[in-house]
Amino acid sequence: MNVLIKKVQAWLNCVRWKKAMYGAWSVIKLKNKILYRAECLKRIQSYVRGHLARKLHMPRIASFKRANALHGQTEALNATASKMKDSSRAAWTSHITSLKEQIQATILSLKKESVRPTSDYKNSVNNLEAGVRKVVEGMQKQIAADEAARIREMEEKLEQERLKAAAEEKDRLEQEKARQERRLLEEARKKEEEVHLKAQAVRDAAEREAEEQRRRRIAALEQERLDEELARRLAHDDKRKMVAEAPPISHSGTLNNGSNGNGYDLSKITFAELRDTINTSNNIELLEACRAEFHRRLRAYNAWKGNNEPHGAPGNGPQMPVFEEAKLASPVVSRSKNLIQRYFKVPYTSASGATGYWYAHFSGQFIVRQMEIQPSGYPILLMAGKDDEKMCVVTLNESGLTRKKGAEVLEYEFESIWAGYGGGPYDVGRLRKS
Repeated sequence: MNVLIKKVQAWLNCVRWKKAMYGAWSVIKLKNKILYRAECLKRIQSYVRGHLARKLHMPRIASFKRANALHGQTEALNATASKMKDSSRAAWTSHITSLKEQIQATILSLKKESVRPTSDYKNSVNNLEAGVRKVVEGMQKQIAADEAARIREMEEKLEQERLKAAAEEKDRLEQEKARQERRLLEEARKKEEEVHLKAQAVRDAAEREAEEQRRRRIAALEQERLDEELARRLAHDDKRKMVAEAPPISHSGTLNNGSNGNGYDLSKITFAELRDTINTSNNIELLEACRAEFHRRLRAYNAWKGNNEPHGAPGNGPQMPVFEEAKLASPVVSRSKNLIQRYFKVPYTSASGATGYWYAHFSGQFIVRQMEIQPSGYPILLMAGKDDEKMCVVTLNESGLTRKKGAEVLEYEFESIWAGYGGGPYDVGRLRKS
């Protein structure tokens, strides 16, 4: 019951406070409304007085403003007259001076005189405007030719600046695009280099493990041989009969018939059969295996040719210095159906010390176009399908170009140089039939 009484008392206190606050708020609101209406009344009275004053004095004020504007125009006419020739400047200056004196007299009369009819104000100012207009037209006719020539010259200059700015903006966008593409190529090269280093580390670990197993196997075989030798000596000493020796264990590894690592043994087929398979087969893996076998044979042929050539015979240009890494890299054949087009540029130094450039276009793992710009400026352009014996014979992964910093270039750079030296157009779809 006490709790209920406390709640009722609290509610009564709240109600009383609300009534008191509402009463105070109502009084304040009424006071503000009274003040607002008094202010509105003052504003209405001010507007009425202003309207009556403007109605009485507005024509004279308007004429005064027009006269002042004309006086300002005379100053501009003086500046314009200073640009004229000396022969006509004096006459026009006298006209401007007399017109300026008339305008000043009109302004003074508008300030001092009492209220006059509106037509008087308008007529006086209209006469002044007509005089100013006449002077302006005469001066404009005299300087029109010079002004037109100056405007034409300015427009031509602005147009040249606009074209220059547009060309600079275009060059900037092209350079920005080229920098972006080079940055992407550099990132891709770094990723490929990381993948290559990881794969190389895995291969090195596997080779070390295989070498360790081979040493352990040789040590075990040597231990068995020593045990057998000891047993034979003991048997000979005791004049006992030796048991027949077991056949020796072969240390050679198992030959992998699949020379391409994909189950296809292509080492015994002829070049004609290899070419027919490339031209007629629809099996992607078989096509990749045939292409790898073709490049393997071509590489072996070039190696044999290089070993049997006399010393000092001309080689294949920059292929040897460019692809020194190919001797250490393990051959990898891509299984991707989407042939990625990549372009490379490698500088090289000839025997005379001059610098030349070697360009290559790889489709997937195999080269399809090769271009050598000799130090003398003479180009050598080669294409897959007709110059295979003269072209690079290693794959893209074996070449190590993807890991060489700054070697990869953009497509338009290669194509512009290729076309500039007379290279014909190239269709990527032709690779399916190459």
